[in-house]
Amino acid sequence: MNDEFEAYEIYFKLSKPCDIKTNVNSNEVRLHVDGKKLVGFHICVNEPDQKKVELIATRKANSLGNIIVVKSHLNTRIFLKGVELIRKDGSRHITTLYNFPYLHTRNLDLDFSQPEIGELLNDETDMAIYYHASNAILSHIENNFIESIKSFAQILEIL
Repeated sequence: MNDEFEAYEIYFKLSKPCDIKTNVNSNEVRLHVDGKKLVGFHICVNEPDQKKVELIATRKANSLGNIIVVKSHLNTRIFLKGVELIRKDGSRHITTLYNFPYLHTRNLDLDFSQPEIGELLNDETDMAIYYHASNAILSHIENNFIESIKSFAQILEIL
């Protein structure tokens, strides 16, 4: 299999589609857009061990999910939907499919060619800030104001 391996592409679906006005992909992230709605995204990982692939991709997907919540103010969650092996010859093979239950906002502007967006997925401090901001927004939407305030306070501790 190692002779055939090129990369894995992991598909994540949003629980609620999000309006999107800019759709610029990167080598690492490919957005799945239906009309003007972001419905999911693919994360490409160049690692032959599928267990490591899912961990790496899930970590990045959670960070991207946090960014989506903060930038769009949409109460959405990220679900792992499938893993696909990309072979060197360009052919693809679905290795794993997940069938999790499918559980008004600002337009989302995700241009991965812009350094401030592309670098967010690799910066530990930014990821922590987006994690807490996302949790604060979602907690507020769910009327859990105490958790929302705690999450915003954690951002101040980081800064």
